[in-house]
Amino acid sequence: MSIFKQKEMGLIKRIIGKEKKLVQELARLSENSKNFDKMENSLVSSQIKTLKKHLIESSKNLRKKLEKIEVKTFSNNSLEIRDKKIQKDSPLNRMVKKKPILKPKKYNFDLSAEIESLEKLHKVKKESKKIKKRKPNFYIAFSNKFFAGISLKLLKKGNFRTLSKDLSRAKLRILPKSYVSIILFTTLLSFLFSVVITLFLLFFNISLISPFLTPVQGNLLIRFAKIFWILFVIPIGTYFFVYFYPLMERKSLGAIIDQELPFATINMSAISGSQIEPSKIFEIIIRTNEYPNIQKEFTALLN
Repeated sequence: MSIFKQKEMGLIKRIIGKEKKLVQELARLSENSKNFDKMENSLVSSQIKTLKKHLIESSKNLRKKLEKIEVKTFSNNSLEIRDKKIQKDSPLNRMVKKKPILKPKKYNFDLSAEIESLEKLHKVKKESKKIKKRKPNFYIAFSNKFFAGISLKLLKKGNFRTLSKDLSRAKLRILPKSYVSIILFTTLLSFLFSVVITLFLLFFNISLISPFLTPVQGNLLIRFAKIFWILFVIPIGTYFFVYFYPLMERKSLGAIIDQELPFATINMSAISGSQIEPSKIFEIIIRTNEYPNIQKEFTALLN
Protein backbone atom coordinates (compact mmCIF):
# COMPACT_ATOMS: atom_id res chain seq x y z
CA MET A 1 0.00 0.00 0.00
CA SER A 2 1.36 3.46 -0.86
CA ILE A 3 2.91 5.41 1.97
CA PHE A 4 2.08 9.00 2.87
CA LYS A 5 4.80 11.29 1.54
CA GLN A 6 7.49 12.44 3.93
CA LYS A 7 7.14 16.06 2.74
CA GLU A 8 3.46 16.19 3.60
CA MET A 9 4.20 14.77 7.05
CA GLY A 10 6.79 17.52 7.52
CA LEU A 11 4.13 20.08 6.58
CA ILE A 12 1.81 18.68 9.25
CA LYS A 13 4.60 18.95 11.79
CA ARG A 14 5.17 22.59 10.87
CA ILE A 15 1.47 23.37 11.26
CA ILE A 16 1.46 21.72 14.68
CA GLY A 17 4.58 23.69 15.65
CA LYS A 18 2.89 26.92 14.62
CA GLU A 19 -0.18 26.06 16.69
CA LYS A 20 1.98 25.28 19.71
CA LYS A 21 3.53 28.75 19.42
CA LEU A 22 0.05 30.31 19.27
CA VAL A 23 -1.04 28.36 22.35
CA GLN A 24 2.12 29.45 24.20
CA GLU A 25 1.43 33.07 23.25
CA LEU A 26 -2.16 32.74 24.49
CA ALA A 27 -0.93 31.33 27.79
CA ARG A 28 1.62 34.12 28.18
CA LEU A 29 -0.96 36.85 27.54
CA SER A 30 -3.41 35.23 29.98
CA GLU A 31 -0.78 35.13 32.73
CA ASN A 32 0.43 38.70 32.18
CA SER A 33 -3.08 40.18 31.94
CA LYS A 34 -3.24 40.42 35.72
CA ASN A 35 -0.47 43.04 35.72
CA PHE A 36 -2.20 45.37 33.24
CA ASP A 37 -4.67 48.20 33.81
CA LYS A 38 -8.21 48.33 32.39
CA MET A 39 -7.17 49.84 29.05
CA GLU A 40 -4.40 47.29 28.53
CA ASN A 41 -6.65 44.42 29.67
CA SER A 42 -9.18 45.28 26.96
CA LEU A 43 -6.41 45.23 24.36
CA VAL A 44 -5.06 41.94 25.72
CA SER A 45 -8.51 40.35 25.60
CA SER A 46 -8.97 41.47 21.99
CA GLN A 47 -5.51 40.10 21.19
CA ILE A 48 -6.44 36.74 22.76
CA LYS A 49 -9.62 36.58 20.67
CA THR A 50 -7.64 37.30 17.51
CA LEU A 51 -5.05 34.63 18.27
CA LYS A 52 -7.85 32.13 18.88
CA LYS A 53 -9.32 32.94 15.47
CA HIS A 54 -5.97 32.32 13.78
CA LEU A 55 -5.56 29.10 15.73
CA ILE A 56 -8.96 27.93 14.54
CA GLU A 57 -8.07 28.72 10.91
CA SER A 58 -4.81 26.81 11.26
CA SER A 59 -6.59 23.88 12.87
CA LYS A 60 -8.98 23.67 9.91
CA ASN A 61 -6.03 23.29 7.55
CA LEU A 62 -4.56 20.63 9.81
CA ARG A 63 -7.87 18.77 9.95
CA LYS A 64 -8.04 18.72 6.15
CA LYS A 65 -4.56 17.22 6.04
CA LEU A 66 -5.41 14.62 8.67
CA GLU A 67 -8.63 13.60 6.90
CA LYS A 68 -6.59 12.44 3.91
CA ILE A 69 -4.60 9.91 5.92
CA GLU A 70 -5.41 6.83 7.98
CA VAL A 71 -3.85 6.46 11.42
CA LYS A 72 -3.46 2.98 12.97
CA THR A 73 -2.08 2.43 16.47
CA PHE A 74 0.23 -0.52 17.11
CA SER A 75 1.18 -2.20 20.37
CA ASN A 76 4.34 -0.07 20.72
CA ASN A 77 2.25 3.18 20.44
CA SER A 78 3.75 3.98 17.04
CA LEU A 79 1.68 5.26 14.13
CA GLU A 80 1.31 3.82 10.65
CA ILE A 81 0.10 6.35 8.07
CA ARG A 82 -1.30 5.28 4.73
CA ASP A 83 -2.99 6.96 1.83
CA LYS A 84 -6.79 6.61 2.01
CA LYS A 85 -7.26 7.47 -1.64
CA ILE A 86 -6.36 3.90 -2.69
CA GLN A 87 -9.50 1.80 -2.90
CA LYS A 88 -9.58 -1.73 -1.63
CA ASP A 89 -10.42 -3.28 -5.01
CA SER A 90 -8.13 -1.11 -7.12
CA PRO A 91 -5.51 -2.78 -9.34
CA LEU A 92 -2.75 -1.09 -7.36
CA ASN A 93 -4.11 -2.51 -4.14
CA ARG A 94 -4.23 -6.02 -5.61
CA MET A 95 -0.67 -5.60 -6.85
CA VAL A 96 0.42 -4.50 -3.39
CA LYS A 97 -1.21 -7.53 -1.82
CA LYS A 98 0.72 -9.83 -4.12
CA LYS A 99 4.04 -8.05 -3.77
CA PRO A 100 4.45 -5.24 -1.28
CA ILE A 101 6.57 -2.41 -2.62
CA LEU A 102 7.71 -0.82 0.65
CA LYS A 103 7.07 -1.36 4.30
CA PRO A 104 4.98 1.26 5.98
CA LYS A 105 6.97 3.84 7.92
CA LYS A 106 6.29 4.35 11.58
CA TYR A 107 6.23 7.66 13.41
CA ASN A 108 6.63 7.91 17.15
CA PHE A 109 4.78 11.16 17.88
CA ASP A 110 1.43 11.61 19.57
CA LEU A 111 -1.28 13.88 18.14
CA SER A 112 -3.88 13.29 20.84
CA ALA A 113 -3.14 16.48 22.81
CA GLU A 114 -3.19 18.69 19.73
CA ILE A 115 -6.37 17.13 18.36
CA GLU A 116 -8.12 17.55 21.71
CA SER A 117 -7.18 21.22 21.93
CA LEU A 118 -8.30 21.80 18.33
CA GLU A 119 -11.68 20.20 18.96
CA LYS A 120 -12.24 22.55 21.90
CA LEU A 121 -11.34 25.56 19.82
CA HIS A 122 -13.74 24.49 17.07
CA LYS A 123 -16.59 24.92 19.51
CA VAL A 124 -15.99 28.68 19.70
CA LYS A 125 -18.79 30.52 17.93
CA LYS A 126 -17.90 33.02 15.24
CA GLU A 127 -18.99 36.58 15.95
CA SER A 128 -21.21 38.08 13.32
CA LYS A 129 -19.87 41.17 11.62
CA LYS A 130 -21.82 44.33 12.41
CA ILE A 131 -22.05 46.94 9.69
CA LYS A 132 -22.36 50.45 11.01
CA LYS A 133 -24.48 52.82 8.97
CA ARG A 134 -23.65 56.48 9.12
CA LYS A 135 -26.55 58.86 9.49
CA PRO A 136 -26.46 62.37 8.02
CA ASN A 137 -25.37 64.96 10.58
CA PHE A 138 -27.96 67.71 10.96
CA TYR A 139 -25.51 70.17 12.52
CA ILE A 140 -23.05 69.84 9.62
CA ALA A 141 -25.82 70.31 7.05
CA PHE A 142 -27.13 73.36 8.90
CA SER A 143 -23.64 74.88 9.09
CA ASN A 144 -23.07 74.35 5.37
CA LYS A 145 -26.39 75.99 4.59
CA PHE A 146 -25.23 79.32 6.05
CA PHE A 147 -21.43 79.32 5.64
CA ALA A 148 -20.54 76.95 2.76
CA GLY A 149 -19.87 79.85 0.36
CA ILE A 150 -17.69 81.75 2.83
CA SER A 151 -15.79 78.57 3.70
CA LEU A 152 -14.97 77.87 0.05
CA LYS A 153 -13.67 81.43 -0.43
CA LEU A 154 -11.44 81.16 2.65
CA LEU A 155 -10.05 77.80 1.54
CA LYS A 156 -9.34 79.08 -1.98
CA LYS A 157 -7.34 81.96 -0.51
CA GLY A 158 -5.06 79.44 1.20
CA ASN A 159 -6.42 79.74 4.72
CA PHE A 160 -6.87 76.74 7.06
CA ARG A 161 -4.11 74.68 5.38
CA THR A 162 -2.95 73.12 8.64
CA LEU A 163 -6.57 72.42 9.56
CA SER A 164 -7.05 70.30 6.42
CA LYS A 165 -3.96 68.22 7.29
CA ASP A 166 -5.09 67.74 10.88
CA LEU A 167 -8.53 66.58 9.72
CA SER A 168 -6.93 63.97 7.48
CA ARG A 169 -4.43 62.73 10.08
CA ALA A 170 -7.04 62.61 12.84
CA LYS A 171 -9.24 60.41 10.59
CA LEU A 172 -12.23 62.73 11.04
CA ARG A 173 -14.65 61.90 8.24
CA ILE A 174 -15.55 65.45 7.34
CA LEU A 175 -14.56 67.74 4.48
CA PRO A 176 -12.47 70.85 5.20
CA LYS A 177 -15.24 73.02 3.77
CA SER A 178 -17.78 71.53 6.15
CA TYR A 179 -15.49 71.85 9.16
CA VAL A 180 -14.75 75.51 8.43
CA SER A 181 -18.52 76.04 8.21
CA ILE A 182 -18.86 74.37 11.61
CA ILE A 183 -16.22 76.70 13.07
CA LEU A 184 -17.99 79.81 11.80
CA PHE A 185 -21.47 78.62 12.76
CA THR A 186 -20.39 77.52 16.26
CA THR A 187 -18.61 80.84 16.80
CA LEU A 188 -21.77 82.69 15.79
CA LEU A 189 -23.86 80.66 18.23
CA SER A 190 -21.35 81.30 21.01
CA PHE A 191 -21.50 85.05 20.29
CA LEU A 192 -25.29 85.03 20.55
CA PHE A 193 -24.99 83.08 23.79
CA SER A 194 -22.49 85.61 25.16
CA VAL A 195 -24.89 88.46 24.30
CA VAL A 196 -27.66 86.74 26.28
CA ILE A 197 -25.32 86.18 29.24
CA THR A 198 -24.13 89.79 29.12
CA LEU A 199 -27.67 91.20 29.07
CA PHE A 200 -28.67 88.92 31.92
CA LEU A 201 -25.71 89.95 34.08
CA LEU A 202 -26.30 93.61 33.19
CA PHE A 203 -29.56 93.64 35.13
CA PHE A 204 -29.10 90.83 37.66
CA ASN A 205 -26.50 89.77 40.19
CA ILE A 206 -25.84 86.10 40.83
CA SER A 207 -24.99 84.95 44.33
CA LEU A 208 -24.30 81.59 45.95
CA ILE A 209 -26.28 82.63 49.01
CA SER A 210 -30.05 83.04 49.02
CA PRO A 211 -31.48 85.04 47.39
CA PHE A 212 -29.56 83.81 44.39
CA LEU A 213 -30.74 86.51 41.96
CA THR A 214 -30.94 90.17 42.85
CA PRO A 215 -31.51 93.20 40.60
CA VAL A 216 -28.54 95.42 39.86
CA GLN A 217 -28.56 98.78 41.62
CA GLY A 218 -26.46 101.65 40.32
CA ASN A 219 -25.18 102.93 37.01
CA LEU A 220 -25.68 100.44 34.13
CA LEU A 221 -22.71 101.85 32.19
CA ILE A 222 -20.36 101.02 35.05
CA ARG A 223 -21.96 97.60 35.27
CA PHE A 224 -21.51 97.07 31.53
CA ALA A 225 -17.86 98.10 31.74
CA LYS A 226 -17.30 95.30 34.24
CA ILE A 227 -18.89 92.53 32.16
CA PHE A 228 -18.40 93.58 28.52
CA TRP A 229 -15.39 91.20 28.22
CA ILE A 230 -17.85 88.27 28.09
CA LEU A 231 -18.85 89.36 24.56
CA PHE A 232 -15.30 88.62 23.35
CA VAL A 233 -13.97 85.85 25.59
CA ILE A 234 -16.68 83.25 24.89
CA PRO A 235 -16.69 83.55 21.04
CA ILE A 236 -12.89 83.71 20.79
CA GLY A 237 -12.46 80.77 23.15
CA THR A 238 -15.04 78.76 21.20
CA TYR A 239 -13.34 79.56 17.89
CA PHE A 240 -9.90 78.40 19.03
CA PHE A 241 -11.29 75.27 20.73
CA VAL A 242 -13.12 74.12 17.58
CA TYR A 243 -10.18 75.10 15.38
CA PHE A 244 -7.61 73.13 17.39
CA TYR A 245 -9.90 70.15 18.07
CA PRO A 246 -8.57 68.11 15.07
CA LEU A 247 -5.02 68.71 16.30
CA MET A 248 -5.90 67.45 19.78
CA GLU A 249 -7.74 64.48 18.27
CA ARG A 250 -4.71 63.65 16.12
CA LYS A 251 -2.42 63.60 19.15
CA SER A 252 -4.90 61.49 21.09
CA LEU A 253 -5.17 59.05 18.16
CA GLY A 254 -1.38 58.78 18.04
CA ALA A 255 -1.28 57.86 21.74
CA ILE A 256 -3.97 55.18 21.25
CA ILE A 257 -2.13 53.72 18.25
CA ASP A 258 1.03 53.53 20.36
CA GLN A 259 -0.93 51.42 22.87
CA GLU A 260 -2.41 49.09 20.23
CA LEU A 261 0.77 48.69 18.19
CA PRO A 262 2.64 46.23 20.48
CA PHE A 263 -0.32 43.84 20.55
CA ALA A 264 -0.84 44.14 16.80
CA THR A 265 2.86 43.42 16.29
CA ILE A 266 2.55 40.19 18.30
CA ASN A 267 -0.45 39.23 16.19
CA MET A 268 1.38 39.98 12.95
CA SER A 269 4.37 37.97 14.15
CA ALA A 270 2.15 34.96 14.80
CA ILE A 271 0.50 35.29 11.38
CA SER A 272 3.83 35.61 9.59
CA GLY A 273 4.75 32.13 10.83
CA SER A 274 2.31 30.67 8.29
CA GLN A 275 4.54 31.99 5.44
CA ILE A 276 1.77 33.93 3.69
CA GLU A 277 2.28 36.95 1.48
CA PRO A 278 3.35 39.99 3.58
CA SER A 279 0.60 42.24 2.20
CA LYS A 280 -2.01 39.67 3.30
CA ILE A 281 -0.95 40.17 6.91
CA PHE A 282 -2.32 43.72 6.84
CA GLU A 283 -5.60 42.48 5.33
CA ILE A 284 -5.97 39.89 8.10
CA ILE A 285 -5.41 42.52 10.79
CA ILE A 286 -8.05 44.73 9.15
CA ARG A 287 -10.62 41.89 8.98
CA THR A 288 -10.19 41.04 12.67
CA ASN A 289 -11.69 44.41 13.73
CA GLU A 290 -9.72 44.15 16.97
CA TYR A 291 -7.61 47.27 16.40
CA PRO A 292 -9.98 50.02 15.17
CA ASN A 293 -7.35 52.77 15.06
CA ILE A 294 -4.59 50.71 13.45
CA GLN A 295 -7.22 49.31 11.09
CA LYS A 296 -7.75 52.78 9.58
CA GLU A 297 -4.00 53.26 9.11
CA PHE A 298 -3.55 49.84 7.48
CA THR A 299 -6.51 50.48 5.17
CA ALA A 300 -4.95 53.75 4.02
CA LEU A 301 -1.61 51.95 3.60
CA LEU A 302 -3.12 49.24 1.38
CA ASN A 303 -5.02 51.80 -0.67
